[in-house]
Amino acid sequence: MICNILDFGAAGDGKTDDTRAIQQALNKCADAGGGTVLFPGGHIFRAGYLRVSSYTELHFENGSVLKAADEIDAFSPDGGRTERVVLDHPSYTNCEYNGGPTAFFLHINDAEYVSITGEGCIDGNQMAYRGRVLSQGSAHFCRKCQTSEDKRRNA
Repeated sequence: MICNILDFGAAGDGKTDDTRAIQQALNKCADAGGGTVLFPGGHIFRAGYLRVSSYTELHFENGSVLKAADEIDAFSPDGGRTERVVLDHPSYTNCEYNGGPTAFFLHINDAEYVSITGEGCIDGNQMAYRGRVLSQGSAHFCRKCQTSEDKRRNA
């Protein structure tokens, strides 16, 4: 199954919040037992918290960008308020006492066979939160997951 996010109402204009449309495409693939969520080229898709399930491929055509929202509240799984703290170094500030994160962009937890493919890009928009790029991020608790090449920037 291939779910083109434009078919779910994503605008891809770099301004509109496309979270709902992207999540609907992700949910359709999850309900079908897996599939490909297609990010068409020539578009910038803005989004907050996205839950990715097992057996899902995120495919980015050349020229497509998935860019993190500008507001940190967009990354709360329950839509709650997330505190924004500006530091000059990486930290666990937005984490629970045990080090578990409380804010997510692509939430791939307890999943397997997830892949990120294609020639597009995932932009973590770190400039909006830190004023500069500090690191390239990481993935945790994802078994048998792969990318065709490093898709991250500003993570």
